Amino acid sequence: MNEYFTLMTAARTEGKKSFKYKGATYTAGKTKTGLTVYRKSGMSKNKEINKSEDMNEHAKHHSKAHIKQMKKDIKGGMSFADAHEKAKNL
Repeated sequence: MNEYFTLMTAARTEGKKSFKYKGATYTAGKTKTGLTVYRKSGMSKNKEINKSEDMNEHAKHHSKAHIKQMKKDIKGGMSFADAHEKAKNL
């Protein structure tokens, strides 16, 4: 096993809410089926999207409907650029 996987498995086994690897913090979350997964802090979650400096800057130049659609698409896993292209058609 590589170092990341070793640390992630240990954190999961011990029930830790987070662990560090190469300077990044990975935090625990649950899937719909109850599986514990770890995500790099700042990965797309709605709370993170709302705080994003990029999104706040982007909102200065686009409508609320455009931003709302982008947030929905990003939360669903779409990239910022792809969400922007889709939302431009509103």
